[in-house]
Amino acid sequence: MKKRLWNSIRSMILMLIVLFIMHPQRVQASGNEFIKGMDLSSLEAVLDSGAVFYDENGNVIQDVLSYLAQQKQVNYVRLRVWNNPTTSFDAGDYCNPAHTVEMARRVKAAGMKLLIDFHYSDSWADPASQTKPAAWQNLSYSQLVSAVYDFTAQVLNDLKAAGAYPDMVQIGNEISGGMLWPDGYIDNAAQLAELLNSGIQAVRDTTPQGSYTKIMIHLAEGGDQDRFQYFFDGIMANGVTDFDVIGMSYYAYWHGSLQQLKNNMNNIVARYGKEVVVAETSYPFTYYDADSTENQIGQKDTDLAGLPASVANQRLMTEMTFNTVATVNNGKGLGVFYWEPLWLPVSGVGVTKGEGNEWDNQILFGADHRALDSLNAFQFNAAAAAADNNKHVIVYSPDSMIVQVDSCANLTEVLPSTVDVLRYNGTIEKLPVTWNGAGSVNTSTVADYTFTGTVSNTNPLSGVTLAVPTIQVSVQRNLIKNPGFEDCSNTYDWKINVISGDAGKITNGVDSYAYGGTGSFHYWDDNDFCVELTQSVDVIPGHTYDFSVWAQGTWDYIDYNQSYFFVRYTKADGTETPLGTVELLNANYSWWNQFEIEGIQIPQGVSKVTVGGRVTGHANGYGTWDDFRFVDRDKNAVVPDCNYVNNAGFEDEETADGSTYPSMAGWEVEVTGEWPDRAWANGEQNRTSGGQYAFNYYDAAAFDLGLSQTVTGLPNGYYTFRIYSYGSNDAKSVAAYITSGGTIYSVTVQDTNVWSESENKPVWVETTLQDIPVTTGEVLIWIDVDGAAGSWGYLDDVSFVRQ
Repeated sequence: MKKRLWNSIRSMILMLIVLFIMHPQRVQASGNEFIKGMDLSSLEAVLDSGAVFYDENGNVIQDVLSYLAQQKQVNYVRLRVWNNPTTSFDAGDYCNPAHTVEMARRVKAAGMKLLIDFHYSDSWADPASQTKPAAWQNLSYSQLVSAVYDFTAQVLNDLKAAGAYPDMVQIGNEISGGMLWPDGYIDNAAQLAELLNSGIQAVRDTTPQGSYTKIMIHLAEGGDQDRFQYFFDGIMANGVTDFDVIGMSYYAYWHGSLQQLKNNMNNIVARYGKEVVVAETSYPFTYYDADSTENQIGQKDTDLAGLPASVANQRLMTEMTFNTVATVNNGKGLGVFYWEPLWLPVSGVGVTKGEGNEWDNQILFGADHRALDSLNAFQFNAAAAAADNNKHVIVYSPDSMIVQVDSCANLTEVLPSTVDVLRYNGTIEKLPVTWNGAGSVNTSTVADYTFTGTVSNTNPLSGVTLAVPTIQVSVQRNLIKNPGFEDCSNTYDWKINVISGDAGKITNGVDSYAYGGTGSFHYWDDNDFCVELTQSVDVIPGHTYDFSVWAQGTWDYIDYNQSYFFVRYTKADGTETPLGTVELLNANYSWWNQFEIEGIQIPQGVSKVTVGGRVTGHANGYGTWDDFRFVDRDKNAVVPDCNYVNNAGFEDEETADGSTYPSMAGWEVEVTGEWPDRAWANGEQNRTSGGQYAFNYYDAAAFDLGLSQTVTGLPNGYYTFRIYSYGSNDAKSVAAYITSGGTIYSVTVQDTNVWSESENKPVWVETTLQDIPVTTGEVLIWIDVDGAAGSWGYLDDVSFVRQ
């Protein structure tokens, strides 16, 4: 008995030794190990093209999967599945079920875990395109539900037969707007839920006995909490509950800050109790284009993310993404998959058949096929990273600002007092900032400005030089009312003309997708549609105008020859005459572009124009317009009378005991000796037809009083002081004194006791003092009244205006 037992044990040991010799490179990932994964869906095509990978020292990598697992600690691989691919890669069929099974074998042999990503399409499925496979185009809805189950089960059974059953399965790819359009569109939550549950059931039915396979549902826009909540509230209310992981794409140049990503993940954990994973991420290491196809991501994109393209910043952004997920609440952050880091720019392996690779500047190997230092980000260790969690990495520049020329804005008050600074753990801290040179700007003149900021209290991560924040300020007069749709209840200024279908609305919040603020004009319909958005604007004949608008949306559902922005006017006979048009050319979802019509000449006799846009689209086409701008080149430079005096006409009021009284807000009254019978604002006289009050003084005895105000927040420059007076012209004296920068400037205020019989009101006298320099941002205005016995008077409409 003992001999038989020993023989059995010895046979098992010998078998294990043989297996170890056959597969010495095998690395078994821990079941609870933090995911440091890669999407390597293009790797088989790259290798079949003859490409060779090299390590950092220039040595040939014989087995790139084993190299990643052993040398770089990559522990998970994601592979996409297309039904019948014909348009991507010159060979045409990579990522089909057969090739996926072959790649899965290699992944498992390298000791890494496997995520299978079902696109349910013959090509790329993403927020802008969820196209049914050609073989499914004419299926009924019920047949489509069955096809999802059958295809999912067939692929998974083939993987099981090959000994490569996945550890996690993804039902759909970036399905923010649903999948298998139009049947599974997001707004048809019941059908979308049934399609998802069909795929989920196929996973549960094919999972090997004794094993458990995690199921992921994956959206794009990882920083958009509202979108995720809207989606998952909808599908879960319709019965989709048997899944484990919520995946999200997070590209820092598209999807907001890491803080937004973390907020979204923490909300998912709290609201649904699900685990979370970043299913896709990447970052460029260069702006150089290594092949014939233009890179998808360039400098304007990295400017949004906050880190210029470099190998060091590629590693840093990847590590920060790992660390952000690792610090999600309740330990529910599973990990991160880097998207296509081995997609070398080699012939025949392009994004579309016959083209090159638009991703070559975001992979983790250089143009010489040598491993970059950024690969070492996969040696990330959460415990070691914790020591640097609160160190600062990125100083974000605030959004550009538009200041209306006639707003009398003081930039030192309008510009933000803090900027967002990103910590290594993905959280954002607000730190104080000083904007250099902002105090000297004349906001009475149309111009564009760029200011740099000095940030206080920073604590940079070792080796990181924090960027200097900048802000762009445009001083302009925009003639469009409600240009950013922030007043989404405004149905008067904007006109929406639905020509066909049911698309087009001014909206705010989750379905707004705004460029700036929270409001926008958004269009979508599940049928063909045409909608026009317009606003009428008063113009001056002979003047020149500029028009612009920001827009984003799908490109493959729009009739471009019938979609455009315009400025036009209506002739006397009712015909519409264009003054300028620009074609609406959407790039893709969330890719904002500014469309401009410049140099619009207004003909004589035209006093009103219509500005706006028209879009003609097919079913499921969608997009957003925001931040319209229409400015008069010839009138913008008019300097408005920006009066910096507070309560200049003494029109402020206060209420007490149900009665309303004029207020002296902003003013101080000082009296030498006895208080006069009158030394306050009252309603007996005022200078302007729109006003009610003026400052009034009188006493039967001689008196001496001072009326003062300190005016602050002044841009440096030269100013004019002005005051209007009316009163007795006896032996009294009234003088105004302006103290600026330690120098006193004065002028005598003349009075006249003249009444206009024709207008039945007093004749007010204007007193002016010009060329008062301001260098410290503030002045003291003091009006001294030395009154003889019985003297009286009124003061009104005090102003201090920049020249």
